[in-house]
Amino acid sequence: MFSSDHAINVPVELAKYRTLIEDEKQLERVLSGTAVEVFNLSI
Repeated sequence: MFSSDHAINVPVELAKYRTLIEDEKQLERVLSGTAVEVFNLSI
């Protein structure tokens, strides 16, 4: 799950994730997939 300590840091943190994780499916899993699964969200 993606998180940041302050909202102003979000762009920098997202850039780090996008640099480290090149596979789109893995990136989606990190940014939203885990939260959807853990919190049983329907989106």
